[in-house]
Amino acid sequence: MPEELRSFTAGALIRGSGLRHRMVSGKADLSDAEKVRPTDWNDEHIGSTEWGVVKVKSADQSVINSTTVVDDTELNWPVNSGELWRFEIVLVYEATTACDFKFDLAISSGTMVGWWRYAGSDTTANAILVSTGVRYSAVANATAVAAGGQGAGLKASILIEGIVRADATGVMKFRFAQNTQTSGVSAITKAGSTLKAKKLSS
Repeated sequence: MPEELRSFTAGALIRGSGLRHRMVSGKADLSDAEKVRPTDWNDEHIGSTEWGVVKVKSADQSVINSTTVVDDTELNWPVNSGELWRFEIVLVYEATTACDFKFDLAISSGTMVGWWRYAGSDTTANAILVSTGVRYSAVANATAVAAGGQGAGLKASILIEGIVRADATGVMKFRFAQNTQTSGVSAITKAGSTLKAKKLSS
């Protein structure tokens, strides 16, 4: 295909998809800053469905012999009062069948309003943990949810998504712990777990 036609097609597809520039890219975009060749794609080109926050957990984090939830040190994002956010967490975790795993969502100050749903492994063997939606209103944290452990060294996963409005400026935090206090073993959030969040309105 001639270069002119390839450029025209790429530009048309990009315009049609709602993609736009955050700023004029430093990459070579032909003569029109709205035309982006696939080889020039970079972080300065964004789409209307872009997640404003994307975090990938870089290291494992453990809770040993405790059912008190602790802040995950990486799976969090800052919010301002009145903001409405959509979020998605793909959590990879490890826990034994004795201690299992539990998690919640909390705001560091004030309260929050919204809903969430999740799917993963239940604490009952071979059962699925699934929620079509749980609402929370004017709370500092959502009610903790228990998820099943698969055994030492065996990874499991949970998909969590929802909408939240912060009633105060603070930090939205994913938290976790053992579901049943068990000595000598850990509930672990694993490296590679991801959090994505997008502000819908201020």
